[in-house]
Amino acid sequence: MNAMQFVISVQIWNWAKRWSRLPTTRSTQVKKVYEKEWVSETLDSSQFQEPTGHENNSTQKFGSGQSQAKAVTVGAFSLPETLINKITSNEPYPLPDVPAELASDTANIVEGVFHTHDANGPQIGDERVSFSLAKPGDVSVMAVQTGNTFEAFQAKNGKTRFLLCEGLLSADEVIAVEEQKAKFLRWALRIGGFILMTLGFSLVFKPLSVLADVIPFLGNLVGAASGIIAAMLAAGISLIIIAISWITFRPLIAVPILLIAGAALLFGIEKLMAKRSSSPQTA
Repeated sequence: MNAMQFVISVQIWNWAKRWSRLPTTRSTQVKKVYEKEWVSETLDSSQFQEPTGHENNSTQKFGSGQSQAKAVTVGAFSLPETLINKITSNEPYPLPDVPAELASDTANIVEGVFHTHDANGPQIGDERVSFSLAKPGDVSVMAVQTGNTFEAFQAKNGKTRFLLCEGLLSADEVIAVEEQKAKFLRWALRIGGFILMTLGFSLVFKPLSVLADVIPFLGNLVGAASGIIAAMLAAGISLIIIAISWITFRPLIAVPILLIAGAALLFGIEKLMAKRSSSPQTA
């Protein structure tokens, strides 16, 4: 087998605890449910709040893992393990038959995946094992040559470059790929921060909708308004943080963002004060 990596992925059929949203006439309730599904390792059913009838008593026979070729080269140079781990384009390796050492009356192969029992009607404790591998291919490396291998390159600004991209790319293309990854990560963090702030403000405003529930339809209206105000406040704070980080390098973009953020915050605060004054008072 000519491969750089060989990966074994094992799953076991277990009871798992999940949360299900159930819409009601006035709100959405979250209910805990137990379902059978394929998981990567045996779940401890003794930690379930309702373990009776949801026992995962079997012991997992196989374990996931991977093996790596001892010598992976790019031309005359050996790739260090750090760069080899950046190769992620594994492709499935279907088994043609059940291996002799795993043969049993119940073992079978379905679409190249090994199953310890019937794949169409799995029981608690049944396992399935799939395989994948990374075949040799073209890669592009940005690093410093040291002897017959590579080490990280440190730029004048203190940043290090120790990059590997699959395929034949120029230096500019490798940098562009990494910049695109960094850009995606930055926006993912920004959006994640906005969502968390919105949830946080929504929890802070939740008592207002509870108070408004003294009038049935008013509770839902106040809850919806609270969500909008929470989103406006979170958007304003998020935009301010983004603008501050851009103020030096992108002032023409940062200043308008600051103005928009200020307007969003003012709108949210005004609506919040108005809603508080209009909320029903309890005796």
